[in-house]
Formats: sequence, C-alpha cells, structure tokens
Amino acid sequence: MGILEKIFIKSEYSQEKKRTEYGILCGVLGIFLNMVLFLSKIIIGTISGSIAITADALNNLSDAGASVVTLVGFKMASQKPDPNHPFGHGRMEYISGFVVSIFIIIMAVELIQSSFLKILNPQEARTSVYVILVLIMSILVKFYMAFYNRRVGKKINSQSLFATATDSLSDCVATSIVLIVSILAKFGYGFLDGYAGVAVGFFILYAGYTAAKDTINPLLGQPPEPEFLDKIIYIVTHYNENIVGVHDVMVHDYGPGRRIISLHAEVPVDGNIIELHDIIDNIENKLNNDLNCISVIHMDPVVTSDKDVIELKDKIKIIVLKIESSMTIHDFRVVKGSTHTNIIFDVVVPYYMDANEAILQKQIQEEVNKQIGEDYFVVIHMDTDFTKKKRVESKSN
Repeated sequence: MGILEKIFIKSEYSQEKKRTEYGILCGVLGIFLNMVLFLSKIIIGTISGSIAITADALNNLSDAGASVVTLVGFKMASQKPDPNHPFGHGRMEYISGFVVSIFIIIMAVELIQSSFLKILNPQEARTSVYVILVLIMSILVKFYMAFYNRRVGKKINSQSLFATATDSLSDCVATSIVLIVSILAKFGYGFLDGYAGVAVGFFILYAGYTAAKDTINPLLGQPPEPEFLDKIIYIVTHYNENIVGVHDVMVHDYGPGRRIISLHAEVPVDGNIIELHDIIDNIENKLNNDLNCISVIHMDPVVTSDKDVIELKDKIKIIVLKIESSMTIHDFRVVKGSTHTNIIFDVVVPYYMDANEAILQKQIQEEVNKQIGEDYFVVIHMDTDFTKKKRVESKSN
C-alpha cells in the first residue's frame, strides 16, 4: 500500500467504502497535479509563444476537469439503492468515465484546429532551459499518474480510472513530442511547433476514443470477462456431484460490485427435490459471498440414467456439430408417443451464424430422418449465448 493510501484509506473501512475513497483520492490527486501542470505550462507557453505548449497546458486543464467528474462519479456511485434505483447507482462511475472521454475528445479537436492555424501562420517559438525542465517534469508527473491510476483501477476494477490512466499515458507521448520540438527550436526548427500541436491533438483524440469505447460498453451491455465466467462455472459445477451441467449463464452489470448472475443448473430428474433445492440455495450463497454478487439459479431436471435417452442425445449432438461446429445443445427431452417420438431441445447458436430457426430445424430434421428414423420429430428452440462462450456440457455426456 502506498503512502497516500495509508494516510487516507482506513483499514477498518468496508470494501465498498474503500472503493469510494480510492476513487475520491485519485480524483483529488488528479485535480491538484493537473492544475500545477496547467499553470506551469500556460506561463511558459505564453512567454515562449509556443502553440504546442499552450495546447498541452489546456489539455492539462481539461484533465483537471475530468478528475472533478471522476471524483463526483465515484461519490454518486456510492449512494445506496433507493425505490427508483433498486440496484444502486454504480453505473454513475461508467457515466463519469464516458464524460471524461468526451472532455478529452473535445480538447483534442480544439487543439488540432488551433495547431492548423499555427501551420498556416507560422511564428517562431522561443525556448529556454525553463521550458525544457517544465516539460520533463510534466512527463514524469503524467507517467506517475498513469501508473497510479492503473494500479488503483486494477485494485478496485474501475473503468473510469483505467480511462484516466490511458489519458495520462497519451499525455506522456504528447508532451514528449512538444519537448522534442522545443529542443529543435533552438536549432532553427521552430516552424515545427504547429505540426507538433497537430500530432499531440491526434494522440489525445485517439486516447479519448479508446476511453469512450471502454466506458460505454458496460453501459450498453457487454459479455462478462472470461475469467469471471470461469469462476461462476467452476463454483457451480464443482460444488456437488448432483450438478451435471450449466447453461444460459447471464451476468447483469449495474456497476462495479453490483452484478446479478442468473443461470440454469442441470440436476438429475430422479433426484430428491428437497435435497437438490438445498444444494442450489447453498450454491447461490457461495456465489454471492465469493463473487460479491446476487445470484439466481434455475433448476433444470435432465435424464442421467436412461441409456436410450443418453444415446439419442449423443446422436443429436453429432448431427448438430456437423451443421456448425460451434453449436451446442441443452434442455434435451424425449417424449414418446404411440405413433412417433418428439425430441425437444435448445440449440445454442453463435453470433456470427446467420441462422433461421425454421431452416435450422428443417436441417436437423432431415439428418434425424436419415440417421435415426422417420418416426422421430425434432422440436428446437434457438438460444443466444450471452457470454460469447461455449456452454459447459453435461457431465452425463
């Protein structure tokens, strides 16, 4: 733990309180350091007549404003749930991160415009030892901010702090360009000042775009991280031998530490319903405690002891795999009648496959008629993989 954490983050704080305090600490630190850099650069930029340094100073000012947004975002995200927001206000952190990225993009566009004007109307920029020292100090400070925000961002899993860290790294590159041009100005290349401003602007613009993409994805709804999904599946499938498979895993993200998990757990159809229900309750509690989430599990009874059903399921799996190797099946049921047998199951179709349910059913039905028999009828439901990951196959397979 760093010195700042030891001073401001108390060990007795709850995890949620610590998370908020970390966000506020990073916001206050960002405001202070960026204002110091802004004042230093605006002074030397005005004295030297360098558009690149002045633009870099304005970028630091926008960063200070972005830090204010980050601070407010963490504070608002920490508010408790209320009747109008029963899942809390955690997404305010994502919104604040998106606002930060908009700040970055606006500043980049303005910087590019002013730099083009400087190219069209070139003026010699003056440089000095003080200019060089301030720019070197700025690079070191921004590198420290990038390192610190990324470290804290990983610790509390914050996209807002990741966006701030990305912006700080891009500032290091941008200020390095300004530094190089300032040194070249001493050798008669001051006309490069406007070009440096354009280069800095595009670096900042790209950083803003990257940050916006990373913060808006959770708001729009994105698949869970593969590592998080693996933890869910491992906990469920390894808790008890009566859990024979998992499918339809969904993760709803209402902000860091505010996730809701829903899934279907396959259990033996001939098992004791009271015992199975107790197992499911215990798994829900374990998910809640281990992953800091709310979980809801639906029990799906599946046949695990009927050899004919298991053999038929294996044949259907092969047929489906031949149509598309990434497709899987679950909720497999067999309903026997006096004249025919219905085979009912769900097919998980990958996103990249442009499939129609009626056409897919016809394809499977034709193969069933060829390989299994004319008196078997297929009834399917096309399912969506919300995790972009293959379902865990039943242990009975």
